[in-house]
Formats: sequence, C-alpha cells, structure tokens
Amino acid sequence: MKSHIKLMRSNQGFTLIEILGAITILSIVLISFIGFFSQSIILSSKVEDELTAINIAESVLSEIKDDPSEVESYNGRRIVENERNYYPFIEIYSGEELSKTENDLNLDQVIVQVYAETPNPSENNTPSAELFGYIEQED
Repeated sequence: MKSHIKLMRSNQGFTLIEILGAITILSIVLISFIGFFSQSIILSSKVEDELTAINIAESVLSEIKDDPSEVESYNGRRIVENERNYYPFIEIYSGEELSKTENDLNLDQVIVQVYAETPNPSENNTPSAELFGYIEQED
C-alpha cells in the first residue's frame, strides 16, 4: 500500500517524446479507419445506384409486358429516384433476329437498359442496369 501511495505522490509522468509517440500511433490508426469508412461510403452509394437502376428496369419491363404500346413513352424518359436521374431505353427484337424457338412461341425479346445521369446510350456509356425479357408478339 505504501508503494502505491509513493507512486501517486511522485512527480514522475510521461515525457514529451512518449506523448508524441502515442499521438502518432493513434493518428496512424485513426487515419486508416477513416480511409476504410470513406471507401465503404463510396461503394455503398455505387451499389445503391445499381439496385435502383435494376428496380427501374424491372418496373419498366413489367409495364411493357402489360402494354407493349408504351415502349416509345419510356424510351429516354427521365425517371427521378433517390434524388438522381435515370433514363431507360428499350429495344425490342422480333422475327429474323430471334431463334426458331422464340418465333415458334410467338415471343419478342425485350432489352431494357437504364442509364444513370447520362441519357444518351450512343456515347458508348455503360448502362447502370440491363434487363432481358420476353413479351408475346402482337398479332
């Protein structure tokens, strides 16, 4: 007990070099964590954009399956989700462009591509989402 009291009453403490070393080590650890968190935020944002684009593509394909005449109204139309702009583009392939099986089943192939922020697919931009589906051929 006496040694504990002596230790508390002594004027010894940490030296300046020890404090600077501790601060340096702590700074290195904190900076590495900050870098990790900033990368995870960027990745999270990218994944959110891709999922939103996929949901928009599914929604557009579903509505086109219900009413194929709606294709032109969706091509290049701006859709705002999560405070971002998305632009769906729809292509329908039929007849000779399809396989024999698809023609025998009276199906047209539909490709829905959704671009985020850039509405022009001819600029060789990669779509945020691309979805393939089929609709019944119109007689």
